[in-house]
Amino acid sequence: MWFKLLMLVQLCATFPLKCPEPAQWTLRANGHCADPSKYFCLKNDLINGYSENCTRSDFQQAGRKSVLRGGIDADVCSLKRYQPFPITFYTNVSTNCIFLKSVCNEEGQVVYDHGNRNTDTTCSCDYRQGYDFLVKPNNPCFCKASQEDCSCYLKTCSNTSLTLSADYQCMYKTDINVATQCRPIPEEDVSKKRTEIVGNIPVEQNSSFKARQTNLVPIVVLSLLFICALEIKSPESEMNLIEGETLTLQYKLSKKRLFPIKRLQLHFFKNDSFIAERENLRKQRNGRLNILTITNVTPKDKGLYTARVNRIQSQVTKVTVQSMFTSINQSICCIEGECLHLKCSVYSKEIGVQWLKNGIEIKENEKVSINSAGTDHQMTFKYAKVSDTGRYSVVARNVQKQLTVTVQALFKRPLKNKTIMEGLEVSFECEVEKPCPVVWYKDSKEVNPSSEIKIDSLQQTVHKLTILQTTLENKGKYEIKINNVISGADLDVKEMPDAIKQMNEHDRTMFLKAAKHGIAVRFNIRIIIVGKQGVGKTCLLRRLMSEGIADVQSTDGINIEVKKCKINIHTKEWIFKKGNESSLSEYPNDKFADCGFWDFAGQKEFYATHQTFLSRDAIYLLVVDVSEKFEMKTFKNMVENQFYKTGEYIDFWLDNIHCYTVNDTDKSMTIKSDLLNPPVIIIGTGIDKLQDEGKTKDRFKIFINNLLREHPKRKHLQQNETPKWGDNLPTRWIFLEKEIERLIDNKEFVISYDIAKDLASKCSFSLEEVTLELDSFLKYEHEIGNLIFFEDIKSYIILEPKWLVDVFKCFVAPFQFQSQYINMSQWSHLQSTGHLSNKLIEKLFTKVPMLNSTEHKGFALQVMEKFDIIVKPITTDNSEDYYMPCMIEASEFNDILETFNVRNIKCSRTSWFGLQFKFLPPAFFNHILVTFLKKYSLCIVGDRRLAIYRGIGVFDLEASKCLKLAVCLSENSVAMQVWQFKKGICYHENRKYLTQIVGMLQQKYRINIPYRCFFKCPDGTHHETAERIYLKDASKTAQHYCPEHASHTLVELRRFWFEEGEDIIDDQSKLISDYC
Repeated sequence: MWFKLLMLVQLCATFPLKCPEPAQWTLRANGHCADPSKYFCLKNDLINGYSENCTRSDFQQAGRKSVLRGGIDADVCSLKRYQPFPITFYTNVSTNCIFLKSVCNEEGQVVYDHGNRNTDTTCSCDYRQGYDFLVKPNNPCFCKASQEDCSCYLKTCSNTSLTLSADYQCMYKTDINVATQCRPIPEEDVSKKRTEIVGNIPVEQNSSFKARQTNLVPIVVLSLLFICALEIKSPESEMNLIEGETLTLQYKLSKKRLFPIKRLQLHFFKNDSFIAERENLRKQRNGRLNILTITNVTPKDKGLYTARVNRIQSQVTKVTVQSMFTSINQSICCIEGECLHLKCSVYSKEIGVQWLKNGIEIKENEKVSINSAGTDHQMTFKYAKVSDTGRYSVVARNVQKQLTVTVQALFKRPLKNKTIMEGLEVSFECEVEKPCPVVWYKDSKEVNPSSEIKIDSLQQTVHKLTILQTTLENKGKYEIKINNVISGADLDVKEMPDAIKQMNEHDRTMFLKAAKHGIAVRFNIRIIIVGKQGVGKTCLLRRLMSEGIADVQSTDGINIEVKKCKINIHTKEWIFKKGNESSLSEYPNDKFADCGFWDFAGQKEFYATHQTFLSRDAIYLLVVDVSEKFEMKTFKNMVENQFYKTGEYIDFWLDNIHCYTVNDTDKSMTIKSDLLNPPVIIIGTGIDKLQDEGKTKDRFKIFINNLLREHPKRKHLQQNETPKWGDNLPTRWIFLEKEIERLIDNKEFVISYDIAKDLASKCSFSLEEVTLELDSFLKYEHEIGNLIFFEDIKSYIILEPKWLVDVFKCFVAPFQFQSQYINMSQWSHLQSTGHLSNKLIEKLFTKVPMLNSTEHKGFALQVMEKFDIIVKPITTDNSEDYYMPCMIEASEFNDILETFNVRNIKCSRTSWFGLQFKFLPPAFFNHILVTFLKKYSLCIVGDRRLAIYRGIGVFDLEASKCLKLAVCLSENSVAMQVWQFKKGICYHENRKYLTQIVGMLQQKYRINIPYRCFFKCPDGTHHETAERIYLKDASKTAQHYCPEHASHTLVELRRFWFEEGEDIIDDQSKLISDYC
């Protein structure tokens, strides 16, 4: 029967002409044509078939092929083929365009572009099903199958919530619709049939296949018979699932078959689209059983499912998927500080949910609440924070949904840290997204508006706190609280230098104006070496500076060469300039401190000049020769007698330095409760002269302890503590300091004021106020001892104090340094009367070669006047001569009394009024005396000599010269008495002037010299402390012993100096009530 059927098909089949296959073309040409090269076989449109001939061949352009339409004509390529340029179509090769287009039918492949007559189809991998290119093509979006490997593979993302984008990147599903580089694959119309697939190979009906179709009828018939013997058993026709469950579809090939089916493979389709494997989809085969399993189904998995093998298709199974979440907001935005709500609803109230962030479950706490009501669920953040921004997950059973939360910062402009100089105005400002009530805090305490603090809100979204004039107490943490959201910033208030605080309001204002343009810290320390002559001070300085000591001689005056170095603030390394090394000014101020050494002369004659250079902002090295005998102070009158003992010098210098402590409770001068500034370090020399070094050290410590006992000045002795040595200065002031250092390095010690103005302009000083600001700068530098400047003689500025020291050394020096002038009568006259002649001035100036101009000499004399070294006394003849009180030799007080015939019966003497100081620096009486010389006219005695003596001045109080005021210095006291050659008056104005001078000098030199007021019998002597009656301790009516007059009452003694009813301690209490 089979044989008959096949013969019937064979006989009924026609045999139309077909063109040979390319492989058979040559054989057919040789058999048909004498010239095989002219053979062709082409489609003949006239007969709707094919014709062959032996005429000459032609060729066509790209995208075209040859056909017969009476003659050879051109036709376009079929949709399945293409003819690229420059390959041309030849009639003796094929009847079709040369190349068959790619079909993109391998696993995971889809058509990206169908091409045209000239180009091939391009393929891409179906990213929707999770496929990506196995080998990246030249173009990331598609592959040319005729040129590249276009194989696809299932790509697995790291998180199940991620999926592939059109660019084959793993992305969150919520972000999948963002713009991509590659063109997305359009959703296919389910009603549109896909290319039929046999196995994995599409059925391609090209011309060759059609040509064979007629000859393969028996084979087709056999195939039909074979296929008709197959049957697919399908699952149920409808399946309903809930999102997250597993879908299982089983298909079984029927046992009825004519031939074996072991090699047949079922293919699964959804909505007529081939289903490729992915992460949660598996295809299994077990004999005739084929299983499709999809775990964790989603609503996207709903559809019509079938299975196919060859042309046999199973029945359709309709799958529906119920969403686990019926509603969810997957993108939430809010502003910091607001309530943040994350909500969702599930399909059943029996289903609970979990909230997660970054895979960690969120538990309910005081800031987060989690609530459920039926199918609705909500998580609430009471006050959202920026840190709450991120990706959240809500999980119901095994279904997880992603939520994106964005919390926008409430503060568009938060508070910023501020650094300000005390005294300046400073503001904190912020801007917020929306109007809200605000509260300001400082160090966690609420701040309210006041006379010092201003609080503003601009346009309800900009908030500002202004401190009108900052103080050190304003330093701290400032915060603004809005909707429980806090923005904070630190305020660092830089302390104004002590020297600036002591200056007048105008200078402080100029300093603050400059500070507005930037401030920086500048570190500076002065080390002053003091002690008795010959104890090794200069040798110590040389050792500290790593210099030799072979040529050391006794110091002539004050030696400040200026021995400077730099100290690394962090490493403590000392840096000295050697040879031609770069200037020390090149080292940055914020890392290196300036250090200057001052070597003071030990001779007593120089002590009158010391006060010019001593400072509270310094470290003192008190040098003592421990090989000498330790003895307590023995001097009776510091001005008249030398003192030599070690104890005398130690006591003197500690008293001198202690004057720079304003008072014992001054916080700026206190390091610790048991230490005071300035610090003093006692350095013992002469160790090489000792036989038993250990015992000497122990005895010296005991001696120091007994010497100082409980006196506050012992608190200056320190070993490891240093004073505050960093000053906050305007940046441009520091730049000008650098410029001055460079001038000093070039040996320019004095400059004109005009040059200083040019330097200030280069350092960005205000052009409108350059003179005012420059004056304030120079006053500050003068106060700290860096230069010498006086506003009323500012034609020149002394940049280097050494220049002034050299001037002082010309005039103030003991005999061994002035021996060359011993034969000059002017020098002798100076020592006896204090008169400084012009001739002697010229001669003394020859010691300083730099004083070679008249302008510099005149300026030097003006400066010495400012320091009260020389003075032009007021005289009746209005003389312009200079006098130098500190160089006058001592005279006996009794001789002075005889000179004025004070003991004459016609002269009456007032009681003595005096100020008893706990310690009076040597130069201080000189300042007092010079101040009197500038106010009162000196008496003239003998041969036109002015009545000025060492430690004593006698003045005429009125034109008749019958009332003479004697101002006298004794050990740590100043006293005055009026010699009356006529009826006297009350001299309370003279008393007040004395106390005012002391107060003025204390303020000017920033020192503390407390005193007590006393009276003494008119016939007593000023320098003896016995029988002094101190005002604070005396009663007005009490009798006080007097060796001359048996006794006195306070009323008798005070009537010369106090008006009736005047408070007896008024003058004293204005300055200081008693000793520290």
